[in-house]
Amino acid sequence: MAIYSLWGQGKTYPELHASTRALSSHLWDSYKQSSFRFNIDTYRATLSSAEQRALIESFSYMDFEGPIQMINPELLICVFAHHLPKCATPTQLYIGRYIATGGRAAKTTYDLKKRHYISTTSMDAELALITANIAQAAPGKLYYDPFMGTGGFPIACAHFGAIVWGSDIDGRSIKGTGGPAFTAAREEKKAGKVRKRDVAGNFTQYGLSGNYLGAVIGDLTNSPLRGCRAGGASAGGKEIGGWLDGIVCDPPYGIREGLKVLGSKDRLSERERSTHEDRYKWVLPSFPFIKWQLCRVTLHLDFFSFNTSYIAHCLGFHALHARC
Repeated sequence: MAIYSLWGQGKTYPELHASTRALSSHLWDSYKQSSFRFNIDTYRATLSSAEQRALIESFSYMDFEGPIQMINPELLICVFAHHLPKCATPTQLYIGRYIATGGRAAKTTYDLKKRHYISTTSMDAELALITANIAQAAPGKLYYDPFMGTGGFPIACAHFGAIVWGSDIDGRSIKGTGGPAFTAAREEKKAGKVRKRDVAGNFTQYGLSGNYLGAVIGDLTNSPLRGCRAGGASAGGKEIGGWLDGIVCDPPYGIREGLKVLGSKDRLSERERSTHEDRYKWVLPSFPFIKWQLCRVTLHLDFFSFNTSYIAHCLGFHALHARC
């Protein structure tokens, strides 16, 4: 799929040429010395090489003097011909200047079947890209996913040029130290292959490492994040607003994964409250809500409260999740 600027249209070739002269003749001088190329795009018909050449030469009155360049020309013009089945004469004709190609190829590029690290809850690549696009992810913006898992949404936002980071209650999904990914990595290691399976590796796979700030282990309902401060934190300034351009995520809904928050039903021991630097594989304690329906309501209220605190210009509200 591509976008073209309409230069002319008609039901017959004489009508097409008349329309082209009327609509676009004032634009031709701007491309007089530019490299150019003509394409012919037919629907339900095939033109021979001689017919295509004759059709292209019929537009010689545009009088372009630049070199013909088949790869990456400065000006690409396409003639579109729509034919009815088994009809040699076109029923509708258009001519236009190429502007840009759509992002359809990204669906294949980020296909989960080709991604080296995924889990059972990894978001479909096409849905993640659509969500990131709706959220207006773009260069110069900072986006956050509080339920990042294997990084599906941050990768989608990074594809559009945004700087991204995230968090998850289960650090094993970020580090790739648990579940199927851990088992697969262990089997590959036995086979003599060294291949780290983690979120950072996914960004490396797509050449997006420069857009990835990293991730933290955290719980949205007990977030360690803080807002901007007036006068600076050292001066005891008051938190005054957000610093994120958007939050794109897929909140847990208690089907594939249980709904949990950080903490413990029992009082932590002194050892559990002390530093855990000596225990690399230690997992933060968490416990499930007894009534998961209540948890969903509470989580969404916390989520929207979090958005209003940390998203800059929150009236634009760029916090989206895939199951709104």
